[in-house]
Amino acid sequence: MCGIGEGNSGLPLRIRLVEEKDRWEVIALGSREFPYIEHPDAFFLERMENHYFFVAEVDGKFAGFIDMEPERGDTALIAGFAVRPELRGKGIGTELLKFALRFLKAVGFKKAVIYSKNGNSAANRIYRKFGFSVVKECNGILKWEKEL
Repeated sequence: MCGIGEGNSGLPLRIRLVEEKDRWEVIALGSREFPYIEHPDAFFLERMENHYFFVAEVDGKFAGFIDMEPERGDTALIAGFAVRPELRGKGIGTELLKFALRFLKAVGFKKAVIYSKNGNSAANRIYRKFGFSVVKECNGILKWEKEL
C-alpha cells in the first residue's frame, strides 16, 4: 500500500510501508520525539515489524513516520506520528495523518485514537483540524478520538 501525492507546499511526497532500510532513521527520529521510551531501538524495531507502520519520503528521502495498531474492537491507536523537525510546516504531517485515517477506515476500523501533551500546540492543532475531539485529560496528556 502506498500513496503518492504532494503536501500543501507542493513537495513531492510519497507514503509507503516501512522497510528495513528505514530502521535507523525511524529510531533516530523516534528517539528524539519520544525521549521517554526506554530502549528505542528495540521498541521501534518491534513496532516496524508488528504494526501498520508507514514512512513519508520527500524527494526519496525519509521525512517522517506514522505507526498504528488495533486498540480494542473496531478502534485503532495512532501510536507514533513524527516529522523531521526541518521539514515541519510543509504539509507532510497533514498528508501522513490523512493517509492514516483513510487506511484505517479502509481496513475496517470505525474509530481512531491518538494521545498528545496538552502543551503540544502543533499536534493539537492538526488533530482538531482533522475532527478529533478530546475525550479525556490526565496529568497533561490528552486523549483524542475521531469516528472514521
